[in-house]
Amino acid sequence: MRLKDLAEHLGLSQTTVSRALNGYPEVNEATRLRVAETAQRLGYRPNASAKARHRPLGRHRHGAARLL
Repeated sequence: MRLKDLAEHLGLSQTTVSRALNGYPEVNEATRLRVAETAQRLGYRPNASAKARHRPLGRHRHGAARLL
């Protein structure tokens, strides 16, 4: 199951689902719980290679700032 599929199942945006799964405080607690429970029930697992590609801008994997 992909994040997109989970979002469609819940009727939420992919951004909201991603933020809920990552514990962003901007996401309502009830929404976070609903997303987490549904993800567990449906067997959602984050894509490790996609997560590795999503790093904060200006940072390398080892945490040193990148010269822009």
